[in-house]
Amino acid sequence: MASTILFDPPKAVVSRLSRSTTDPRPIVVMTCGIAGSGKSTLSKWIISNYQSFQRLSIDAWIYKKYGLWGKYYPAEKYNAYQEEAEVALRSEFISLLREGVHNVVLDFSFAFRKTRDEWKDIAESNGARWVLFYLDVEADELRRRVIARNLLENKDGDSAFLVTVEVLERYIAGFERPDGEDEIVL
Repeated sequence: MASTILFDPPKAVVSRLSRSTTDPRPIVVMTCGIAGSGKSTLSKWIISNYQSFQRLSIDAWIYKKYGLWGKYYPAEKYNAYQEEAEVALRSEFISLLREGVHNVVLDFSFAFRKTRDEWKDIAESNGARWVLFYLDVEADELRRRVIARNLLENKDGDSAFLVTVEVLERYIAGFERPDGEDEIVL
């Protein structure tokens, strides 16, 4: 039986995941991309290969606290739960950075520059350095991935929210692509 490689980390990722004697600050990996771009795949790969990293994910937080979207809580609660999750994760993020022991992966979409800048400022003001990985995926591929994810029978926090093609089109139209932010495009 052949294996399927879901993520093959480019050198640009691996080379930025370790602290050094010249720069021992905690590392904050910020994933950035539209639904279906591979943010959670990248984040999970990092935490499985670099044990010093803690993953913070809005969708995973909601799943842990409330269960699956549309099954254990009504769909109309999702936005309120997202806001609640972001507040909780911001607090957890600051605590992790202040401890200085863990590196952090922020498995967020970071769809807007203002939001990216806010989280970068939090990282820097708490003694960490950040790396912004922008997962740039063609719109047709995003559509294919989202449709495939919607068809999964076994859902988890990363696949629970139903992203219709119409919702995806709104995400694509409203997404502020990183440009001039020291982003690494994958």
